[in-house]
Amino acid sequence: EALNLLISARKEFWRCGLAFLLAFAATFSNGNGLLVLIIGFGVLLIQRAEKRQIFLWLLLSTISIAGYIWAKSLGIPDHQYGIQTNPVKWLLGCMIFIGNYGDFVSGSLRNLAVFLGFVLTAVLLLINFLQIRKANYFTSLYFKLSAFFLFILMTGAAVALLRTEPVGLEAMYLGRYRHYSALAVSIVYITGLCYLYPRRQAKWLFYFALPMSILVVMLSYYKDWGYRYMDNQRFFTDAYNM
Repeated sequence: EALNLLISARKEFWRCGLAFLLAFAATFSNGNGLLVLIIGFGVLLIQRAEKRQIFLWLLLSTISIAGYIWAKSLGIPDHQYGIQTNPVKWLLGCMIFIGNYGDFVSGSLRNLAVFLGFVLTAVLLLINFLQIRKANYFTSLYFKLSAFFLFILMTGAAVALLRTEPVGLEAMYLGRYRHYSALAVSIVYITGLCYLYPRRQAKWLFYFALPMSILVVMLSYYKDWGYRYMDNQRFFTDAYNM
């Protein structure tokens, strides 16, 4: 919602202030909320917002990020993971994160997840490349959806950097990351519909996506229910052992 408020033809100062408050709340509810502050700063620069807004956003974002790093340093250090230094593995990890929804049958379609990640990213880039010359592009739905997708992609880049060493790319297939992939698929789907409408290809895309989404939901439940049951039992046991 923070990015939704910023990317608009309306430039009232309250929109920027509310967007920052939402981004600040996101930062301290989940670590990747920091990315909203970074992307929001980029949006303000691209849209040539008032210098006062840009300065305040940068100042408050710097303070927020420093505060988050300080608060995190007070916790217990996590030495289980290292930094991924292989650029190929890092890139594949990013694409798996984006296309993780393709791996919906007990790990048997993991190559499809990588392929889907590349396809989703390429389609979004292509459509936006075709739209970027339009006068109102930087306040359009295309740009807004691209900003949402960038948030997911940057989250995937951070996870691939910090969670794939030494365990490998297996970490990118965890079910807790799959909702990001579902959002990425939805974003590209909506972008495609907007680009194709009112041509008949938009109906073809809809008629293809609807049964596929139902199938994926069913197969996702088939795959993930065991993990969820195991987690529930583990948390239940931990609660009584404390």
